[in-house]
Amino acid sequence: MPFPLKIQPVDFSSSPVGPAFLKPAVKSRFKRLFERPFGNVLRITGPEKPVMDDWDELEPSSACLTNMVKNFIEDSGEKQHKCCQGKCYCFNNSDSDDEFDSRHTYVCQVLKKLVMCSSVSERNLLADSANIVSKFSKCKIDEIRKTVTDDLLALGYDASICKSRWERAPTYPAGEYDYVDVIKQDERLIVDIDFRAEFTIARSTKKYNAILQILPHIFVGKADRLQKIVYIVSDAAKQSLKKNGMPFPPWRRADYVKSKWLSPYTRTGPAPQQSVTPPPLTIMDSTDLTSDNQNVVIQTNETTTSPVIAGVESPASSDHSDTVFNLSEEEEAK
Repeated sequence: MPFPLKIQPVDFSSSPVGPAFLKPAVKSRFKRLFERPFGNVLRITGPEKPVMDDWDELEPSSACLTNMVKNFIEDSGEKQHKCCQGKCYCFNNSDSDDEFDSRHTYVCQVLKKLVMCSSVSERNLLADSANIVSKFSKCKIDEIRKTVTDDLLALGYDASICKSRWERAPTYPAGEYDYVDVIKQDERLIVDIDFRAEFTIARSTKKYNAILQILPHIFVGKADRLQKIVYIVSDAAKQSLKKNGMPFPPWRRADYVKSKWLSPYTRTGPAPQQSVTPPPLTIMDSTDLTSDNQNVVIQTNETTTSPVIAGVESPASSDHSDTVFNLSEEEEAK
């Protein structure tokens, strides 16, 4: 048996080579069989990682998907058809600021046209209502509403206080609301003396404040024009609350807000004042009523309704009283 040589070559490396670099790892047959149909799922190689990273960047997060589902459920309850006028914040400002500013400018222009009176009768009614409200601005809103109704009635308008009530719906609660309406030439005009206050929200954005300033304090107009205003402002309030991370309450929905003026109502006008007439006076003919004890004669004048009592001695009619008593004595003697 030959002995190993003590002389080794120069390029010989004494460090052992790792087994991982000599041969691939041994895999069982069962594992190789299992990896065949699901190779893309269980095995992630080096070149495939960048592809998955790109896909993760394109895929929305779970929070974004939750917001999308929530928005879909909320929007499904709305009867209106909403186009791409409302900004969606699910994709972290995917829309450009210039596009959003132009959209906001367009909404403001449309709203300015809707709040204007559409007829001469509406403008006259608005002027009369504003004049009445300015005189009683320090009173409570209920007192001002009643005063406006009474003064409009005095001016010849068919005005009345309306109380609207609506039942609870799946998307908003029940409620009631008071406002004034005027019936003029077979058309019904709605008069709300505190219209802008119904759309005030907390922590509003600058863009929503700009929309809120367009709304008038006193609204006078028909129901169809009022409904369009409600849809635009309610959508702007929704976007303002979502931008600040606040929930959108059900009483801010367009269906709830428009129910204040478009629900079934009851006209509760002021009760007519009952005129109290004095009892009629009895007019007597010229008669002489004598009394056996006092000999007092009561005479009435045909031209006057107040009785004249004769026989009472006074400095101005002493001669006349003597004549009356003399006549009464002659009648008794007969």
